[in-house]
Amino acid sequence: MNYQPKVSTAQKYSDSQGEHIVCKGRLVSVIDREEQLKRDSNSLGLGESLGKATAYKNYIISETEPLKFGDWVYNSKSKEIYQIPDEPFVEYEHKILALPEHFSDKHLQAIADGKLKDGDEVILKCERMMKYEDGSESLCNSPIDVYDGDFKRTHLNQQNYITFFPVKQSLEEAVKIYSAPYNEGYQSIEDAFKAGAEWAKKNNY
Repeated sequence: MNYQPKVSTAQKYSDSQGEHIVCKGRLVSVIDREEQLKRDSNSLGLGESLGKATAYKNYIISETEPLKFGDWVYNSKSKEIYQIPDEPFVEYEHKILALPEHFSDKHLQAIADGKLKDGDEVILKCERMMKYEDGSESLCNSPIDVYDGDFKRTHLNQQNYITFFPVKQSLEEAVKIYSAPYNEGYQSIEDAFKAGAEWAKKNNY
């Protein structure tokens, strides 16, 4: 599904690849009840525990984005996923920014390896769109400015996968990012943390 919801709280994010427009989200792993029933059924004949047969689907949700008709939502109380048919919205509904089919194999491997976990914050890449009087829309490719364009939406690459960045980075990853523009290494952890603090302040991180 080519689902690209609009976002209203975009901001700038910089890394070694340049500047991006992003929004904050949270990874949520929800039990896939149909797949779980299949695995549970198969496991009965093998004497395996039902707990080990649990299957999950991954989503990225926003806890701040306003909801609109047609959005997919995650209900944090019932743990259900559904598309909003109409208003009013309920307190426990959170806008879904990315569906399971938008996760690449690389993303899924990171989750399987425990590098990303249920509840972790992520920074999701977005794109700016222009809307015209005739109702048509087009991608805005002018220099990055979160205030340009009529609206922002989540970005999908040519394979219909999202791009996101973990909020938490290891010190080694941080040093690579902070030092990349200057082509130099830092001589101490203290220098690296200072560079990280300056970068975070500059980018409202």
